[in-house]
Amino acid sequence: MYRLLTILISFLFTAHAMRASVAIPYVFVKNYTVDDYKASCQNWGFSLTPDGMLYVANNSGLLAFDGNTWKLYSLPGQEEVTGVTNYNDTIYTRNETMLGSWTYDKDGILRYHPLDTVPPEIRFTPPPVEIPFTLPKEIQDAQVEAMEVDPFDSNVSDTARIAYGNSSSEGSTAISAFSASAP
Repeated sequence: MYRLLTILISFLFTAHAMRASVAIPYVFVKNYTVDDYKASCQNWGFSLTPDGMLYVANNSGLLAFDGNTWKLYSLPGQEEVTGVTNYNDTIYTRNETMLGSWTYDKDGILRYHPLDTVPPEIRFTPPPVEIPFTLPKEIQDAQVEAMEVDPFDSNVSDTARIAYGNSSSEGSTAISAFSASAP
């Protein structure tokens, strides 16, 4: 009887402990190199549409990624795209001399349309994005430290200089583009 009671209490304690444990979300991160997306290594910004399409402002033009395939769309004159955003079913891009919009035609082909101005509701600054989980403190601190590094400071190590030069959120040269998804 004592043995049965011990097994029952152990089982209940284990079941309660498993139920009370916090599940850490699994985040899949895939690194895409310049060879993967076949464009310049300079990425200026990105925009994610509600249907899951990722658009990247790149020195070679506008990159579109559907989660499987990269496609490069060039501006007239092969100019770079330095800003990208989306609103409804339209992608808006900019650079130093041009504003434009991109829409899909009836055949599903993304077409560029030059603009003189953009509607007032269009913002090229990225909106704050809530991450559905908490990042570990080490990652949060590393991101802040990377942003505060002056790559031209003689006291900065080569490792920090490489990390600074190979990571960017807006305007710095990056040799890779990243995508992440959480189940």
